[in-house]
Amino acid sequence: NMDNIPINQHLRNMSIMLQMLMYPFEAESCAFCVCAAFHLDTSEYSFPYISGWSKEHDTKELKGSLDIIRKTSGELIDRLTNEMQAVIQERTKSEEPVMDSVQSPVEASISFYVAECIEFPVMGEYQEGLTLEQAMEAYEKIPSDRIHGVKGIGFDLQDGSIYSGQFEIFAGGKVNHEALNLVEHYRNSPLVQDAVMRLNTFSKKNQEKQVVVSKDNFMKQEQAAEKSHKKREAMSL
Repeated sequence: NMDNIPINQHLRNMSIMLQMLMYPFEAESCAFCVCAAFHLDTSEYSFPYISGWSKEHDTKELKGSLDIIRKTSGELIDRLTNEMQAVIQERTKSEEPVMDSVQSPVEASISFYVAECIEFPVMGEYQEGLTLEQAMEAYEKIPSDRIHGVKGIGFDLQDGSIYSGQFEIFAGGKVNHEALNLVEHYRNSPLVQDAVMRLNTFSKKNQEKQVVVSKDNFMKQEQAAEKSHKKREAMSL
């Protein structure tokens, strides 16, 4: 019975909270984000609705709604994650020996996606089905000052487990260690951990580039100030 599945029960309870939001847009966006976090695809309905709403409203109103969506969806995801972890651990203890004897091993694979807004991929540029190298290259090409949100990289792990699907791995210039470490399956996945290691190196190199750029800009400002000072001295003679 689908009604007795814990995630479905939680999502029904979640809908009550979503009805209290000011705009249907915010409710739909929160529902999409929370469902996506648990690998439930609602994009066929959500994408056209959210995209149409965002085109009809100004930037100030959109940013205000994004703050509400981030806070509400984050709280719901945290709550559901904590509750589902307990359920999954219990089921793993009781079901894993049976599953191992019945299921054939699945060859694991991983691909990556890049989003202008990693929290709400429907808002802005989005690419999927990439290698990690392609994802890092696409990430660097997205301007950091776009209004839609924080750009980032996610992975799509396919290994036959309940954790198969998309998950955010890199945002704001750094690896999302905190979220990844909450899921033991990702901590033990060679594919995910290889991506973590390579993205840590990618992040470090980007930080070093920023330091060099900042230093160069500082030197240019110092040189410009010195030239200006000498020019004023010459004019005063």
